[in-house]
Amino acid sequence: MLSRRLLRAALAAAPVSLLALTAAPASATPAALAASAGPAAAAGSGFGSSASRQLTRDLRAALQISKGQGVTVAVLDGGVDSSAPGLAGVVATGPSFGNVTGDTPAEGTVFASAVAGRGPSGSNPAGTVGLAPAARILSIKIPNRAGSGTWQRDIAAAIRYAASHGAQVIYVSEESFQDDAVLDRAVEYAAARNAVVISAEFTFRNAPPSVSTVPDSLPGVLGAASVAHAVGWLGQPGQR
Repeated sequence: MLSRRLLRAALAAAPVSLLALTAAPASATPAALAASAGPAAAAGSGFGSSASRQLTRDLRAALQISKGQGVTVAVLDGGVDSSAPGLAGVVATGPSFGNVTGDTPAEGTVFASAVAGRGPSGSNPAGTVGLAPAARILSIKIPNRAGSGTWQRDIAAAIRYAASHGAQVIYVSEESFQDDAVLDRAVEYAAARNAVVISAEFTFRNAPPSVSTVPDSLPGVLGAASVAHAVGWLGQPGQR
């Protein structure tokens, strides 16, 4: 079973991938690649059969418009394994910001594969097809412990690095209850360079519903959330 962090990464990949597609130049997609986004791509997604068929049609239509050419998606997480199936030659590795001791690349790799996986090949039949398979990934390590005293500054520095190194889409895998002006300014810096910041958005167990988290609540940031149906995944039935 996927852990909460891995499932969150996979669910958050869809809006980031769609932004990569819409930000990219229009280009025809080979029929074989479009066909790869078939029913198998939606299998196990948890959608009903009707929704799965619609998702398949939408993916095929998106791939006929663009594959994400010319777009760099920065993944601010515990790292990305560039040797993972489908990611060979796709990932550039940036610096680490903050204390990343003990962090693992599992979640970031799942996310990067869902966004920019190149798909199966003769030497790699298990490669994942991402929703923007021609996009590139910039991996930047950040702490996964939002409670650390320097977390906001670490994330701000990572966002600035990504924006100044050509990322058009910047995904932040963590959030915090405490804002800091330095983080606000980093988001503004990215926006001024036409980069979109997307943040994972989730509810902590027993957290008051009125409590805001950052960076997902900051102006200009898109929050990527999901709904859990099972008790125990994120706390109570129906919680994000």
